[in-house]
Amino acid sequence: MVSDNNFNNSKIIKRKATYRVKNEPIEILETVRINLKNNEEIFDEELEDKNLENIYNQYRKKHSLLMPNRIKETREKYGVSQRAFSRILGWGEVTIHRYETGALQDRSHNDALVLLENPDNMKILLENNKNKINSKDYVKIRANLQKLIKDDIDKTLEENITKKYFNKALNEYCGYSQFNYEKFVNMILFFAVNIKRLFKTN
Repeated sequence: MVSDNNFNNSKIIKRKATYRVKNEPIEILETVRINLKNNEEIFDEELEDKNLENIYNQYRKKHSLLMPNRIKETREKYGVSQRAFSRILGWGEVTIHRYETGALQDRSHNDALVLLENPDNMKILLENNKNKINSKDYVKIRANLQKLIKDDIDKTLEENITKKYFNKALNEYCGYSQFNYEKFVNMILFFAVNIKRLFKTN
């Protein structure tokens, strides 16, 4: 491969190529820069980085591994830093940073990250490893988790009530309007607060 800082006499092409990742062949459509004078490949760092990213992403798809952006989304959902997230997981402090910037995770780490997409699982792990992070981070993450878990419960309840008791078809019986779960909840709260002789029934 020829290194050349002058790209004026070059062109970019796409071609099929096969690379080995963890001793396994991975085929991609790579992008390379070619010298127009001698038809030799020119080193282009930006293109090489994109090709490497493509190779790893194809490997992830093949083995159902999380993509870097999804790992980042999970971490940010809980409002936790990369370092604190790694500590909670019991991994090296830069492990999450490496995964979010493109390094390949192994299967065991990937499975752990998949489980932590569920706030209930994250809450268990946080409580088990709270001594590994500072108290300020712990309080912040716990508050975020409590809100996420509550929102999940509310969403599930809304979906179940809407699906079971309310028909989506608009007619004269519903006033030609869709069921409004928020109004329904506010109505229940109003009666619960304002009616003294309100009893629970089986």
